[in-house]
Amino acid sequence: MIYPAPYKRNDIFYFKYTDKHGIRKQKSCSTNRKGKAQQFIREFFDKQENGPVGLVTLSELLVTWRTGDTNPRYDRYKIEGKQYGKAQVKNIQYALNHIEKHKIMKIMVVDITKGNVLDLRDWLISQLPDKPQTINKIFSALRSIFTEYIFRDELRYNPFALVGKVDYTPKEKEILNPEQVLKLLDNFTDPLAKSFCSLLALSGMRQGEAMALSWNQIEGNIITINRAFKSDSAKDIGLPKWNKTRTIILSKHIHLPEKSIGLVFRVNSHRVYFKWWYEQFYDALKSAELPRITPHSLRHVVNSELLRNNISPYLIQKYLGWSSGSSMITKVQEGYTHINSKDLQIVADAIDSIYTVKNMKTNYK
Repeated sequence: MIYPAPYKRNDIFYFKYTDKHGIRKQKSCSTNRKGKAQQFIREFFDKQENGPVGLVTLSELLVTWRTGDTNPRYDRYKIEGKQYGKAQVKNIQYALNHIEKHKIMKIMVVDITKGNVLDLRDWLISQLPDKPQTINKIFSALRSIFTEYIFRDELRYNPFALVGKVDYTPKEKEILNPEQVLKLLDNFTDPLAKSFCSLLALSGMRQGEAMALSWNQIEGNIITINRAFKSDSAKDIGLPKWNKTRTIILSKHIHLPEKSIGLVFRVNSHRVYFKWWYEQFYDALKSAELPRITPHSLRHVVNSELLRNNISPYLIQKYLGWSSGSSMITKVQEGYTHINSKDLQIVADAIDSIYTVKNMKTNYK
């Protein structure tokens, strides 16, 4: 934009502008140096262009991001018919809780510079010296928030996009082998939790997909995975990750609960929740004296064991429901490749073979 030229009056520079109501005004630059006056004018108009979003402190800006009901992106996605999981809201809450005591929270949004952001990063490194991944997640959340306002044309730039990630060497994810998986299953005290774990460990289903599984999705040993719970809210249900539905064939070693109607996994006629599952999982893991892994690691077990048994990565991709971006073939090849449920019998047979090992217990009832 073309900024108005400063002019001197009583040895102080001023400039004239028209406010949003069309009223002509004069404003002091509070300096007798022309260079500083020009800088003052540029910053003044930048703040005007950023509007009310830019003219609040970072702390004030972030207030609405702390809950799903007021989260601007959650609200926009709802209007547009898109999904914005409550887990994402919790990630932002987690990030905000870590930075609320830093001085950057008191700075006006349009005044936040790369230097302020670098100072925040250094401060977080001192506070969380052994958690570089956590720091990167915090910055990812902040970048996401500012990106939303840029999308809305309410901010002009994203200061958090100017600073890179904290470098670190990721630790190799520890997973279980088939013998350990069976040992884990033997240490569940709740039969329903044991059945739930066997489904995850021997099919690679995501936790939310298994929680949302209903009996009308199952025909024999074939499951159509077309929905998933995103959180512990009964209303927070949608398509599986990447919006990819799929059909899989189950290993014969998976023993589901007694057939009924409605959801497969229920406690007192209610759906099972993530909190319930995590408590059951970590109690069994501790009882079995196994390495502390996450429930999601069970998907890693399925993938790793299938690869060791020379199953096509493309079939594994289809079985586990990854995005096409992870395909081992080109998009053109994928268009010429047609996979149906019978083709995935190869995967189910491989899982059967992996867990049919001499002297291993396979009765999970």
